[in-house]
Amino acid sequence: MDNDPLAQLRDVQLPPEPSWWPPAVGWWVLTLGALVLVLWAIRAIIMVYRRKAPIRETKRQLTQLFGQFETAQISSSVYLNASNELLKRLLVRGLQLNAYAPLAGEQWLQALDKISGSQEFTCGAGRALGLQRFSANPEVDVPVLHALILKLLNAVKT
Repeated sequence: MDNDPLAQLRDVQLPPEPSWWPPAVGWWVLTLGALVLVLWAIRAIIMVYRRKAPIRETKRQLTQLFGQFETAQISSSVYLNASNELLKRLLVRGLQLNAYAPLAGEQWLQALDKISGSQEFTCGAGRALGLQRFSANPEVDVPVLHALILKLLNAVKT
C-alpha cells in the first residue's frame, strides 16, 4: 500500500483560454463609432452625387448638342443658343442661383467669367454667348466654345 498522499493528487488542470466573444465595452464603442463614421461618409457622398446631378445632365445634353453640330444636324447659331439656354437653365433652375436669371449681354458674360475664374467669356471665344448670338450669322468657333463651356461646368461650385 502506498502511503504517499501526494501520489493520490490529480494533475493540475489549466483554465480554458479566454474567448474573444463577447468583446469588451471599449470594442463595442469603437465599433459603433466606426459604423456611425461610415454611415456619415456614405450619406455625404450621396448628397454630393445628388447635388452634382444637374451638372452631369447639362454635360450630357451639351455633348449631345455638340455631336449634332459635328454631324451637321444643327447650325452654329442653334448650338450657340441651345448651349446658352442650357447654361442659364443649369444655374437658375438646377442650382437655384436666381441672381443669374435676369442677366444678359455683358452682365451674363461677366457672370460666366466669375464662375469660370477666367476672362474667356468677356474677351475670348465665350463672347459669342453674349449679344453676338442674336446676329444673323454669328462668328463662333464651336469646338473651342464647347471646350470652354465644359471647363466652366467643371468649375461650377455646388
